[in-house]
Amino acid sequence: MALLESGWLLLAGQGLAVCRTDGSGYTVPVPGIPLDPGRVRFNDGKVDPWGRFVVGTMPLTGRQPVAALYRMTPSGQVSKTLDRVAVSNGLGWTADRERFYYVDSAARRVDVFDSDPLTGQLSRRRMFVHLGGDDRGPDGLCLDQDDCVWVAFWGGSEVHRYTPDGTVDVVVEVPASQVTSVAFGGTGLTDLYITTARAGLSAEQIRAQPHAGDLFILSTGTAGVPVPRFAYKWPTPAKDGAHA
Repeated sequence: MALLESGWLLLAGQGLAVCRTDGSGYTVPVPGIPLDPGRVRFNDGKVDPWGRFVVGTMPLTGRQPVAALYRMTPSGQVSKTLDRVAVSNGLGWTADRERFYYVDSAARRVDVFDSDPLTGQLSRRRMFVHLGGDDRGPDGLCLDQDDCVWVAFWGGSEVHRYTPDGTVDVVVEVPASQVTSVAFGGTGLTDLYITTARAGLSAEQIRAQPHAGDLFILSTGTAGVPVPRFAYKWPTPAKDGAHA
């Protein structure tokens, strides 16, 4: 999802669409990134510091490396940033725009790239965190003002904060096993919003973790960094599905 300068939302799922922030009205299909609906769907996405919408895909079944990471300019120009991705997930940039963090959940790792501060061109990919044989998998992530990386762990009931050298210095226990993503909000961006899922859990698992699927808020004592809005250039609906 991306917030638009118009106040609407850009949503990525089985395709790209635009709708009102309260979900009312009609969605407007957005052209751009090619997607094989029988093979892959969109997964995590975010507006980068240069104002482009960066979004990845994942296979509908299995974990074969058939997905990719794309970026789209406000005028609709699309380029592929990475290919041979299994499950494209969390992404975030440092405040100086010189590093980019990226999750391929199926590989159970968070990677870091060098990023050109003027263009966002990526280079020198290397591993930042690897979970080895652990059952947990990294999912969504975000960065704070200290360039520390907060990572949600699917199947792990936790959120970890990593310092820039890859050291864990904060572990947040969450009363739900499937922790999906994290984002800063609230006054001063000091609240960490933590999303979870209950899809795929058995009735017995849901009884054991009744808060699965809930949204949690943690006061962190540190602040996040603002995420830009997407300067959407296509026509937006005025009312009842009509274009403005």
